[in-house]
Amino acid sequence: MNSQQRLEWAQLSPKSGFRIVTNCILACFHCVGMDSPAELGYLHFPELTSMKRLLTTALFTTLAIFPLAATAQSWHYTGALSVPKQEISLTTLDNGTILATGGQNTDMVPHPECEIYNPATASWSLTDPMKIARVFHAVVILKDGRVAAFGGQTAETYDGGNPVQTTKVEIYDPATATWSDGGSVNIARQHHTASMLSDGRILIVGGLSHVSPIADCEIYDPATQTSTMVAPMKQARYEHQATSLNDGRVMVTGGRIGGWNGTFFTESEIYDPATNTWSVVDPMNQARQRGLLIQFSDGSILSAAGRNSSTSTAPGSELFDLSTGHWSSTDPMKQPCTWMGTVLFPGDRLLATGGFIDAQWQSSTDVLCTATTEWYDKSQAAWYYAPTLETARARHCAVYLHQSVNDELPTDMILVGGGITGNNTYTNTCEILDVTPYALGTYRAMPANHPESSVTVADGATSGAVVQYSDGNAIIHFTLPSDGSAKVDLISTDGRVARSYNPSSIPAGAYDLNVGSSSLPSGAYFADVRTPSWQGRLKVMIMH
Repeated sequence: MNSQQRLEWAQLSPKSGFRIVTNCILACFHCVGMDSPAELGYLHFPELTSMKRLLTTALFTTLAIFPLAATAQSWHYTGALSVPKQEISLTTLDNGTILATGGQNTDMVPHPECEIYNPATASWSLTDPMKIARVFHAVVILKDGRVAAFGGQTAETYDGGNPVQTTKVEIYDPATATWSDGGSVNIARQHHTASMLSDGRILIVGGLSHVSPIADCEIYDPATQTSTMVAPMKQARYEHQATSLNDGRVMVTGGRIGGWNGTFFTESEIYDPATNTWSVVDPMNQARQRGLLIQFSDGSILSAAGRNSSTSTAPGSELFDLSTGHWSSTDPMKQPCTWMGTVLFPGDRLLATGGFIDAQWQSSTDVLCTATTEWYDKSQAAWYYAPTLETARARHCAVYLHQSVNDELPTDMILVGGGITGNNTYTNTCEILDVTPYALGTYRAMPANHPESSVTVADGATSGAVVQYSDGNAIIHFTLPSDGSAKVDLISTDGRVARSYNPSSIPAGAYDLNVGSSSLPSGAYFADVRTPSWQGRLKVMIMH
């Protein structure tokens, strides 16, 4: 198979891969003179043994050529936006498409154009533009399926100066693919939040008004297209986090005042629309600006990531218990970051993508971005690595989509789009990731977010292959590039450590390790070989 053929195979979808595997298995039946799998019962024991070897060899050879797990464990580029830009908003519409609104390019000018991603064609197309160009705005999908855009910066300037902001609300109707006037809010602002209340109204909180952080809040009613000022927060803030709670209230955490070296907050407040009051609750353990704040179905609230000072990102993650009113630490994120893309999707699973990781920010655009992605599984109360983005990015957006119109795409997927990639460079690229239950299971078993590895196995297969052993005694070859304390974990696909090999301080060099697989159940495993400064990973299939 030449390089072009390998590329063509790599571009096949998981569903196409399953068809290929099925055909390979059927071919094995024909090889032993059988017309269908139904004749399996007529084979004598030696024939069954031969059949088992043929099937396992064909299945896992096919997987090595077309690695289904690798397909699930990677982001794939999809259709690109019309132009590179950061700070777009992505919204999944009820008709199964995705709406992109606003944003800003290197020209620092907000964009009015809007685009629709259609999974049927895996591409974007321009739709009706907003009447007012805007960036750092807030977008909410209304209960009737329309989309409302609030506030934002409408003319050139960036994080300072005298930004031009708008009070105008615009509403997009997917049925007509047009924007219309939605009335106005009372205060022009940017870097604010907009949260849906249980009655369908929208709570707009804080932000920057001109260049001043504000505590002012108002509630917009889409039925009357009017907005009413309500009780202000106790603390003025912008670039904070907010989430609508299951009981109808809204929680706000963190944020900041001042510029690049301003004050970053741990303070948390909850708004009750029934009493029109804000209540100060237990502060977070870490200040967080542009982090994440999500409530799960059981009522617990997760806060993670974000910037906690002008020179650092906030480590750790924490959970808020409404019954006790206190925060407690939970499993920390693998990579502290800020201004990433986050999305909560079914099953109480949260995916965080990319973000800024630079600790010494000299400007808002000269920064270091990460391609790291990870997901938090509430049932396990743990963060797991997800595959690495194709493009490191921050100030992008992520959105969940369930689709059934394109067999070449996952039925459940996350799409990320746009963003800044560092050094004032922007991207129009978009990527998709499979988040179906099978794919998530493989992500839980990923011991590290590094696709490259120099670990091989006894038969010389590469680290990307799925290797089948029939005798149950797998020997892993690995080479340590430097002296260190080496540790090996054999991890099952449900995330359990099936076997650990105690760390020992050994010099650099090549080593063989018998994993003693004869006593392990048949199945897929990940061999994670690591030292404090190096890590390698191999997928291993053990069959008995």
